[in-house]
Amino acid sequence: MEAEQIAPKSEIVKPPFPLTALQSLSLVLASVLLGVLADALFRGGLPGLNVTVFELILLTMLYGLGRFGRLEPKPNPLLLSALTLLALVFFWRASPFLQILNLAVSSFLLFLIVAQLSYKSFWQSHFGELILNGLRGMFGPFFSFFTLVFGTPWKDLGQYAKGRKSRWLLASLRGLLFALPLLVIFALLLASADALFEQLLQRTFRFDLGDWLGHSLIIFFIAMAALALLAQTFLDNRWHHFELTTPKVLQFGLIETSLVFGSLCVLFLSFMVVQASYLFGGESRVLGSSLSYAQYGRRGFFELVTVTVLLHMVLLVGMWFCNQEKAKRLYKILATILVVLLYGVIISAFSRLNLYISTYGLTELRFYSSAMILWIAVVMLYFLFQLYSTKAPKLVPSYLILGVLGVFALYLSNPDATIAKTNLSRISPESEFDAEYFRELSLDSVVPISDYLAQNPNLAVRFKLQQVLEDKTHNIHETDWRSFNVGRWQGEKMLKGK
Repeated sequence: MEAEQIAPKSEIVKPPFPLTALQSLSLVLASVLLGVLADALFRGGLPGLNVTVFELILLTMLYGLGRFGRLEPKPNPLLLSALTLLALVFFWRASPFLQILNLAVSSFLLFLIVAQLSYKSFWQSHFGELILNGLRGMFGPFFSFFTLVFGTPWKDLGQYAKGRKSRWLLASLRGLLFALPLLVIFALLLASADALFEQLLQRTFRFDLGDWLGHSLIIFFIAMAALALLAQTFLDNRWHHFELTTPKVLQFGLIETSLVFGSLCVLFLSFMVVQASYLFGGESRVLGSSLSYAQYGRRGFFELVTVTVLLHMVLLVGMWFCNQEKAKRLYKILATILVVLLYGVIISAFSRLNLYISTYGLTELRFYSSAMILWIAVVMLYFLFQLYSTKAPKLVPSYLILGVLGVFALYLSNPDATIAKTNLSRISPESEFDAEYFRELSLDSVVPISDYLAQNPNLAVRFKLQQVLEDKTHNIHETDWRSFNVGRWQGEKMLKGK
């Protein structure tokens, strides 16, 4: 019997780490730099130019790491451009709500960059891919941080220290590593031995242990968060593509399509018949009913906005269900009818809110609600365009573009100034004037208030408006260039001029 030949065990080859040691080191240094910048820009200041500077530096760093650090994939240029636009307009207005909205949209765009969207995959992604990869992106940075810290072959950094300049740099770093602790220890001992030397050190370095500890903690946590995001961005976390095919049980034919979307058409048509009396009856129709202006405006508006959003989602899902050729043609016809009827719902919601505004004035909630209605109308128009397009729908990037343009349009409209102008134009001897609400508006409202006082010096409301301006003057905070904001600067300049 021949001896069995034992085959040698195959060696397990460990796949190479996606990043070199030098690339990982560049991410670490970039994270520390972001932590130092965040601490220097945001500590003890109002949001303003500091947000713009930080976002632009972050975008420049992402672009530079991708382009010159030879890291893959490159950041998406469309997302970078949108984020740059929002960063540049951030310090334009002083409205806190508008700034929060800007930060929310900017954070979402940054999240998409971190979620590894290459240009092609981003442009052709559907909502299923966006949700799946979005969930991955929520937890991915935590694991990517430890992967980079413990998986990088840091010993390879030694090969970069073979050159003459590298040896000098390495020697300097080694010398500083030993010199700095010794300098701190002996400086503290000498300061405790002589009061004049202690005062000299305090004037030179202004060292405060508690303050330095606070700075260090802020820098540490921001640097760790930044490193986690950068690790998630540049490690091998590819965008997952998958075929979103409709299961056979969910594929609509002519009967299902006509029943689902045809019944919705009948329901919305009956609603519009009822609404026609309110739309064309106007004030007399509302006064003749049992509803007050407040009930008519408040009760129906937000429900109609919810209906608009839900119907749009139903139409998007319908594009996936109705994939049979005959059902798809019928779906396009019924979807078009529904969109037309939905515009009637939008007009009804806008008329309710407009009637409420004309009676009780304009507030931030009513202003942004009106803006949302107009934005939904634009989105539905684009949906119709995509519905009859011969190419595959590109809804994800288009909706993001519409969202960014919507925020930019709000900056152009200057919400707080518009609210102030609208309410000031309604002042009359017959109507009550609520000056208290003007105190809640940001300094963007100072210019229209001052212009109104200059043009109407003899009104009975002059004293109330002057009290509002005095209160805003007392609430001015002394800030430096980091908190610079165009709206606050114009308002403070006009207040101090008075």
